[in-house]
Amino acid sequence: MHTIETRQLTPQELEEFEATIRIACELRADEKIGRKVKLPPDNIATLVPDHFKAVDGSLVVSFDAGWNPFLCQSSGWNLGPQRWYIPIKSRLLATIASALQKSTRHRRVRGGRVFLNSSGARLKTESLEEVQLLTWQLPRSSKVLP
Repeated sequence: MHTIETRQLTPQELEEFEATIRIACELRADEKIGRKVKLPPDNIATLVPDHFKAVDGSLVVSFDAGWNPFLCQSSGWNLGPQRWYIPIKSRLLATIASALQKSTRHRRVRGGRVFLNSSGARLKTESLEEVQLLTWQLPRSSKVLP
C-alpha cells in the first residue's frame, strides 16, 4: 500500500461531502440510502454524534461489502446506533472507496473502515498500524472534518 500524492479538493467536492454527512445525520438510516436523496440546504447544522468520531476527533466512515458508505461507531458499548448510512452522492467518498478497494485487494473481506480529517483518510491495518490512505488539501475549513 502506498500514499498517493496530496490533491486539492474542489469547493464542490467538499460541499457535496458535507451535504451527504448532513443527510446521514438527519435520516439516521440503518439501511442503504442509495443515490435518490435530495441534498439539504447548507444552513442545516450538521451534528455528528461523538460516537461516530475517533478519539482524535476524526470522522469514522465504513463501507459495507457492497461498498455503501456509513458513519461507523468508533468504540465502546451502548453509545448509540452502530451505523447511519450515507447517500452515495459524494465524489470524495467514491475516491476513498476506490483507494480502499485498491489497498485491500488482497483481503477476502470487502469493505472497511477509514478515519477522515482535514488532511486526508487513514486506515488501520490488520496489525493495527495506522496507514495514510489518501491526503488532501481543503479549499476551506470543513464543518465535519477536524
